[in-house]
Amino acid sequence: GTFQQTVTASGTIDPAAEADLSFEVSGRVTSVKVEAGDRVTKGDVLAKLDTVSLDAALASANAELEAAQTTAADDASSSSTQQTSNNAAVASAAADVQTAKDNLAAATLKSTITGTVAAVDIAVGDQVSGSSSSSSSGASGGSGGSGGSGGTGSAGGGGSSSSSSAASTSTAAITVVTPKKFVVDADVAATDIKQVKKGLQVQITPNGATTPIFGTVKDVGLVAETSSSGAAT
Repeated sequence: GTFQQTVTASGTIDPAAEADLSFEVSGRVTSVKVEAGDRVTKGDVLAKLDTVSLDAALASANAELEAAQTTAADDASSSSTQQTSNNAAVASAAADVQTAKDNLAAATLKSTITGTVAAVDIAVGDQVSGSSSSSSSGASGGSGGSGGSGGTGSAGGGGSSSSSSAASTSTAAITVVTPKKFVVDADVAATDIKQVKKGLQVQITPNGATTPIFGTVKDVGLVAETSSSGAAT
């Protein structure tokens, strides 16, 4: 007959890829083009800010650059010290123009991945404070599965680990995740870890679900833990 050995474990489920998107400049939200559940493609516009002040800043920066370039041209026959100073002023003004262009572009929030909108935490009229950057991540873990969300559970298909749960929270303006592709990070007992091998089938039962889904073990790693005595195990 067929012999099947099962290892049971619990852990967390995360999207295989997730983008927490926020505006990198401050301003008032004038447009939100998506809602939770919408499908988006990388590069799609998700939301916009009012650009009146940013347009003015770019116009001012361009005027400063033009003035610096005119001064440099007029002083072409001046001393090398003066020319060096003028060239530095032109370079600085050019940098300010680029910054103004970048800020204007940042007033349009675009998706950095193709996926499904998981959460929208902004609305038209909101005032937002620019963050340093938006982030995209690819989850990694001991076992990979596709489909399902949240939960704790157990089981093992052709001989390995199992699954479980987790919900993530974010202060991002808009969160986009890859649909139907998830990564399970499961904790397996030290006595069972030798039975878990890359490529083995995994049966995953998300918390609150009655129908299991299946995946395969992607990576197996060992993590040192500290016992009550303080010794590493």
